[in-house]
Amino acid sequence: MVKRILVPLPSCHLHFFLDIVTELEYNYKTKKRKENIMELYLVVLAFVTGFGLPIVAIFASIAQGKSTVTALEAIGRQPEAAPRAQLALVIGLALIEALVIYTLLAFFLVLSKLPSVEDVLKLSETQAIAKAMAIPVAPAKVLVETPSNTTLDANGTASTTLTVRVFDGNGNPLKGQVIAMTADNGTITSPAKDNRDGSYTTLYTASNQPGKVDVRATAINGVFGGVTLTLQ
Repeated sequence: MVKRILVPLPSCHLHFFLDIVTELEYNYKTKKRKENIMELYLVVLAFVTGFGLPIVAIFASIAQGKSTVTALEAIGRQPEAAPRAQLALVIGLALIEALVIYTLLAFFLVLSKLPSVEDVLKLSETQAIAKAMAIPVAPAKVLVETPSNTTLDANGTASTTLTVRVFDGNGNPLKGQVIAMTADNGTITSPAKDNRDGSYTTLYTASNQPGKVDVRATAINGVFGGVTLTLQ
């Protein structure tokens, strides 16, 4: 009569795997929906955890089952070989356990090297801000301030300093602009000097011809402002 020997099947790796999958699914479900840039990242992660790890567990379970059946059949044919069959079964199951553990370790090692959702979003936001900052803002308003003295002697040497201010569509000062200066007569320095605070200065020198002088400041996009001086 063949003696039936019950060999316990290790299943700790299956419980460990199920806990891991449950935790991953919980983390995935509780995360808020992010921008489109994160969709591919989450899909790849879900595919690996949802399909890769179960496949490892299935193959491990099949291998365990085959090892157990083979051992029991060997014992049934040769009862005296039971100790050797049990030893071979234990070694085989230990190798399967080691394979599963190393596979899980390799997976989580790769997972730990991937950037987190927050890091990827932060990088995306930083790049978007950098691109936005790189886009030049066009001037919406150019203002030439009226000097304290709008009347100059028409002697060819009298001069006055004019201040030009440039603003964007929200009324914020714009620096770094190229402001071209023109005058009906006399001389004026052009382009105006950038003071790096949204203001620009230029020097107008009167001519010897009396009359009205229109001074104009023009931004590169065509927006302009002006002031009228008098030479006498």
